[in-house]
Amino acid sequence: MELLVVTMAYVASGTEAESEMRLRLVNETIRNAPGLLTLQSYYGQGRGNEKGSIYVLLTSWDDEESWFDLQERYNPKKALQTTVGELLKAPPYQWLMYYQWGYSRSTAQIKTAALHLIQARAEYGQSLQQEAISALQDEELQMLLAFAFLARGIPEENRTEKTIAQGAVHLHFLSWGSESEREHFLATPRYQQMHAHINRRGAAYLLPLTPLT
Repeated sequence: MELLVVTMAYVASGTEAESEMRLRLVNETIRNAPGLLTLQSYYGQGRGNEKGSIYVLLTSWDDEESWFDLQERYNPKKALQTTVGELLKAPPYQWLMYYQWGYSRSTAQIKTAALHLIQARAEYGQSLQQEAISALQDEELQMLLAFAFLARGIPEENRTEKTIAQGAVHLHFLSWGSESEREHFLATPRYQQMHAHINRRGAAYLLPLTPLT
């Protein structure tokens, strides 16, 4: 089964130009990995106590076994620690996930995106997934999206304790072809209903993102 690896790193304020240059080197290293299917990189701004930039790498691999065989050389978290190094505010976070649902509007190019990370108790997992799929299959919402997917998994360090498919971490990735489409999407009653459902079921973190080109 295709494996999604989600990696998030915080870098200190004032180091954006240098950290972006180093992140591109990380991308070039990982892009050569056997078994890599896709690589997408994004950046956003931290909020509250998390000042500075946030970088998110989304990499998908043939399967779990092939990724574990290659991770000593191509693990995004380790590559960030080695290459970005002293610019990191803390060790990167990394999750191992399986896709649950996906959508792509082939004519749209991603200009802006958002990532929902949701930590929920196991008994709420199915409810969260069903509500999100139902909402994102709404015709009005799909017409506004460029690309979206839902995934579920675990922190990398917990992989010996639980299977990935039973993980308590849910990821909703949403993207749009323009800022106006994003604003329209977030203001729709159906999205607001989905967002309220998420907040009742778990601790949610919403991160606006921009593609790193």
